[in-house]
Amino acid sequence: MRAFPAVVVISCILALLPVTSRADTPLRFSLMGFFPFGDMTPEQKFEGIYWDIIEEIRKLSGIRFVTTMLPITRLRRSILEGSADLTISGASSSLNAGAESLGIVGCSSIIVQTARSSGIRSLDDLKERYIAFARNGFLLKLYGNKFGLLPVESNSSQSMFAMLDSERVDGIFISDVVIDSFIHKYPESTVISMNWQEKLGPRVLVRKIPSHLQIAKTFADATIKQKLRDAVEKGRNTGAFERIYARYGIQTKGKC
Repeated sequence: MRAFPAVVVISCILALLPVTSRADTPLRFSLMGFFPFGDMTPEQKFEGIYWDIIEEIRKLSGIRFVTTMLPITRLRRSILEGSADLTISGASSSLNAGAESLGIVGCSSIIVQTARSSGIRSLDDLKERYIAFARNGFLLKLYGNKFGLLPVESNSSQSMFAMLDSERVDGIFISDVVIDSFIHKYPESTVISMNWQEKLGPRVLVRKIPSHLQIAKTFADATIKQKLRDAVEKGRNTGAFERIYARYGIQTKGKC
């Protein structure tokens, strides 16, 4: 996927915090610069699932944010290094270094999207099958040497879709959120045939990954932290986060 420069914007104020908290200091929020979680419109405005979620949290909590969009590797270091107070990201193994969770805002699923012609129905069927991974991605590191599969590295998700389309691989390791949002936003693509979706077989679930609102462990304002926890709980209980996932075409609506 595309790499993004760091971009900064200050969200508008919907409510003021009590004078006993850090009301005069916006929280520094790191937005994942990876489609469909964080992106930029042609008008250079933020968009994406995590951007919409943090905007919903802002409305529910009344807390101000200064948002910086970062590539994944820098985002994972931003809290530990002290350049950010807050972020949203999936916890594939543990929370980001130096962070604690304020609640889960949704889930994505690691899946093997199979080719219809492959006959793959379970993880046991991956043995000696050609399965594509994004080059240098965390899925390759976690699963590239498991299940007896034969890993094939690809430069991007789009090139993996093209491999499925041309039947050069039997399946791809990917997030359901990534493939669903791509299908939703780009139902037709110049790099893939018109009927490429007809060539997709069943999805084999590997595991679910929760996405957490994460805050620095060193953040000391208990009032703000509780406001954020309450906002996450309300957003989850009212279905606000599920509606955001649905807008991006996610079949599961981010349900955990």
